Amino acid sequence: MNKKNILIAGGCGLIGSTLVNNFIVKNNVVVIDNNKSKLSILKKEKNTNNLLIFNSSISNESTLKKILAKCQTKIGKIDVAINCILPPVNSRKKFEDIDLKYLNSEFNNHLSGSIIFSKVMINHFINNKVGNLINFGSIFASNAPKFNHYEDTKMINPLEYGVIKSGIVYMTKYLAKYLKNKNIRVNCVSPGGILDKQPSKFKQRYKKDSLNKGLLEPNDLVGVIKFLASDRSLYLNGQNIIIDDGWSL
Repeated sequence: MNKKNILIAGGCGLIGSTLVNNFIVKNNVVVIDNNKSKLSILKKEKNTNNLLIFNSSISNESTLKKILAKCQTKIGKIDVAINCILPPVNSRKKFEDIDLKYLNSEFNNHLSGSIIFSKVMINHFINNKVGNLINFGSIFASNAPKFNHYEDTKMINPLEYGVIKSGIVYMTKYLAKYLKNKNIRVNCVSPGGILDKQPSKFKQRYKKDSLNKGLLEPNDLVGVIKFLASDRSLYLNGQNIIIDDGWSL
């Protein structure tokens, strides 16, 4: 892959930090995240000239525009934008416990933020006559949970998460078609479950319904993301690529 300027929203998360580590070797990387402590750690760990770090929510349109202006001055236009933000898991509620305030917060931070982020990035791409936006969906955008996996655990698979991810997958297809003849690609990656300290009984059940590995690790997604970010996928547009070790079959 030729050297590119790659912006990663949610670059301090489980998947985002793995993408930063992989892309920063040969590219300029811009990280946007609203976790100040993790951003500080990232800055100390990397301490390199090809990394730019910004503390912001992706729903803050004015701040995003200022960030892109700074990037344009320091490294030039953004070639690829990757949105892999994920709100904190410990904030999730059971269906019976949700209320409007909670839903507004979840949708604003995740789905509404993703729409605003897409808007800002696409305007940047239009101004530069080229661009590549990669979103993150989920297997729960197209599949209901296997609720037996969660029995006798403290884990929750909330309704709004799948609804939000469904919206992101739809947004991907909508924007890809909306931007016809603009030289801008929009694709989505929908991972299965990612290994992250889940209880053993959940992992065992999940693997039983998968084909080989079961829960994936962030590195298992890197190859597909690099392919989408590269010029080898120039005519792959508006697609939702599912990576789940066959869980959804």
